[in-house]
Amino acid sequence: MDKVRNQQRRKRILEATVRIIGREGPGSVTHRAVAAEADVPLAATTYYFASKEVLFNEALTTSVQTDLAELEVLARAMSKSPASVEAFAQALAGFLTGQLRRRRTTVVAQYELALEAARHSSLRPAARAATEAYVRLCQVMLERIGSLDPAADAPLLVAVMDGLLLDQLSSSRSPFDVQALACQLRRFIAGQLQAPARSG
Repeated sequence: MDKVRNQQRRKRILEATVRIIGREGPGSVTHRAVAAEADVPLAATTYYFASKEVLFNEALTTSVQTDLAELEVLARAMSKSPASVEAFAQALAGFLTGQLRRRRTTVVAQYELALEAARHSSLRPAARAATEAYVRLCQVMLERIGSLDPAADAPLLVAVMDGLLLDQLSSSRSPFDVQALACQLRRFIAGQLQAPARSG
């Protein structure tokens, strides 16, 4: 029972940290603020996470798990049915739209932590591991649709996805339209495959 309670408390602290970073930025994270957000005793935050550095590393690693799980589902689905550029682009468009609709604060926190990694080397291994996990899953899916060099194409696709998300987050435009986004992704992916892109 103690082990389960400890795991639950750690999870609450990490989720609270991500919410604070997504709402207010990394500079607003203190043990006191996290304890209040997570509704746990102040001593609990320092017990589980001795420093902000440790807290940020685990928060970043934890925050991407839901995203990676969704991409794994997409990759498995593509392995069980005929794959096409159109289906892949549509699936990725749904994934990106869902990220902003359901987990916008978490997405903002992930990018804030990536920028923290640019300033603090202790965060770079966690940031790199997260990016590489996205790349590996995209590589699997690109292989499925016939990429001649999925290892080279996957990092570019992840960079495009990041760019689309950041552009949407920082803009006052209406939220992503799934079909318009699928068209953009289809054109890019088709270009990677050196195949003609269908018109949107």
